[in-house]
Order: sequence, then structure tokens, then C-alpha cells
Amino acid sequence: MVNERLTESQAAAFEKKYAITMPEDYRQFLTQIGNGGAGPYYGMFKLREMDDGRKTRR
Repeated sequence: MVNERLTESQAAAFEKKYAITMPEDYRQFLTQIGNGGAGPYYGMFKLREMDDGRKTRR
């Protein structure tokens, strides 16, 4: 099971805020499949979450 998908505007806002461009295949995963959650054990983390369970600093 995966988390809800990001909208294109959410993905664009993240890129703008952090002055980055996500790889196209990762961006497509986030906007067309889901924002993390897939995989064994804890799966993929949501955008802005680290592997220790804390959200990244702003």
C-alpha cells in the first residue's frame, strides 16, 4: 500500500522551496503512484521524512 499521491503543484512547491529539481522518474512516482509507503518493512518514506522517523529541518 502506498500513501496518497502528491499533486503537481505540491511537487513543484517542494522543488521551489528547496531550489532543486527531482529526477523525473521519482517525481512521476510521487505524483502518479504515491508519496512513499511501498516496500517491505517501513517502505519508502514520504517526501521530507528521514529514516529515523523525524521530519527534516526546515
